[in-house]
Amino acid sequence: MLPPIHQRLYSGFSVILFLLAGYSTIFTQPPSDPRFDHISIKNGLPGKYIHAVLQDNQGFIWIGSSYGLSRFDGYIIKNFRYDPNDSTVINNINTMFLDQNEGIWINTYADGLKYFNLKTEGFTHYRHEEGNSKSLSHNLGSVVIRDRAGTIWAGTVKGLNKLDSETSTFTRYKNIPQDSTSLHHDEINALFEDSKGRFWIGTGSGISIMDRKKGLFSRTISLRNGTLTRVPAGNSSVMCILEDANENFWIGTFGNGLIFWNSETNESTTFQNVPNTPNSISSNRLTSICQDGNSGLWIRTQDAGLSYLELATKNFTSIQHDPANPFSLSHNSENNHLTNIYVEYLVTENFPL
Repeated sequence: MLPPIHQRLYSGFSVILFLLAGYSTIFTQPPSDPRFDHISIKNGLPGKYIHAVLQDNQGFIWIGSSYGLSRFDGYIIKNFRYDPNDSTVINNINTMFLDQNEGIWINTYADGLKYFNLKTEGFTHYRHEEGNSKSLSHNLGSVVIRDRAGTIWAGTVKGLNKLDSETSTFTRYKNIPQDSTSLHHDEINALFEDSKGRFWIGTGSGISIMDRKKGLFSRTISLRNGTLTRVPAGNSSVMCILEDANENFWIGTFGNGLIFWNSETNESTTFQNVPNTPNSISSNRLTSICQDGNSGLWIRTQDAGLSYLELATKNFTSIQHDPANPFSLSHNSENNHLTNIYVEYLVTENFPL
């Protein structure tokens, strides 16, 4: 039986709503035959390249694409289309984050950071300005989050940015050669605040842990017994970070597979693809991770569809496109126009489909 949650997966040609239907019993086995319902241009999407999806507190699904922002209510898609002559609309959306003030923060590929007000349906724009050190460090954004203190952090290909909401200005953090307390690499791929309030930055060369009060960075982290240790990611390009219910960490890399780190024993395990081995992870190029409510991890890969990891057995199940099955994943890799598949969970089981 599949987990009793709605699973959202979406790819280059279509947005796919993956309904994991079932009862409230604990799910202990990986899905053997998941069904994907595809939503595409035929249903009203403005284009086929989808990069981000989230659900707001009212149950609406917001879809970010190369063609702007779209809202899906389960039946009808409303598009906020790109207009080059209208600065109030956007395109080339990369990532999105729903904040506590009922707005959506949006990073774009070429036009900086945006804030979309869900009530007014208007945009506020934050862009890089040459010669202005208090502007966004670059217009190609990669990730945006709000931490528990309410601060907005935006990662770009040229460093980390902290927004001062009162002045609409940014403090930039970049790598400074020969300064071991600076950001270790300017390419920011992931931002994560763990259960102890530590701030993790996944970069193009490993992980930096930030002391936000001092504005300093380190590659070491304190274990439960108080000793310091280096975060086990080396110089890998870190794309995603997840903390499970046992305060252990899962680190997805681009090229070196999945790293599991036990923060109590300081033991780490790396899971990599083993060709022709059904229970291994399907690819070493990972881009996002999400944990379901039933002790499993959903892992998006860049070139081999999805992998599902059953935590109890550490076995992986590969979920890929099947040309003979219209309800399978639509594509496996970016070579087939799959730009991103994100794995995120809806908070309700009653969203209309």
